[in-house]
Amino acid sequence: TLECGAPAEPALLRSYLETMCDDPMCKMASSLNGKYLLNMPAIANAVKQLALEGVVLHKFGEVACRIFRMMLRLHAHGECAERGMLKFELKQLAEKAVVPEREARPVMMRLLQAEYVSLQEVARSNDHNPRTTTYLWYVDLSQAFRICERDMLRGLHRLQLRLKHELATHSHVLEVSEEQ
Repeated sequence: TLECGAPAEPALLRSYLETMCDDPMCKMASSLNGKYLLNMPAIANAVKQLALEGVVLHKFGEVACRIFRMMLRLHAHGECAERGMLKFELKQLAEKAVVPEREARPVMMRLLQAEYVSLQEVARSNDHNPRTTTYLWYVDLSQAFRICERDMLRGLHRLQLRLKHELATHSHVLEVSEEQ
């Protein structure tokens, strides 16, 4: 059945399965003699990554999401990344994401502060002078998933605290409504 509860037509279902087989981002199925084999780990990985990209879009905006997505996709050659550890200089990121470097820098710093991306310093000399140091940006996908989970749990905790507070401050209203 489809989302609306109507039964799926065989032609429509076959079309969806063919799309999953031919998807350039993430090969989620393969066909053999009219039978389809679903790649569940690839599907789960794609769903997790798309959810993470949605969180980045919601929290940091379109430019941050574009850069974040590009970092993941370039690592995986256009497919869904499993690890996401290819490293880029800021200038490379700005060029590939078609964003001015002066606009990309604060976006990357916000992503770094929120721990969705990481930064590696590669010193060209022993004195670690910032002028001669190369800074490489990368996404550690497992860390990004942990940070996203942490943020969701914090939000849930805050909601529970707020509910307790509201119930305590408006307990007299609840008592009156229960008496009626």
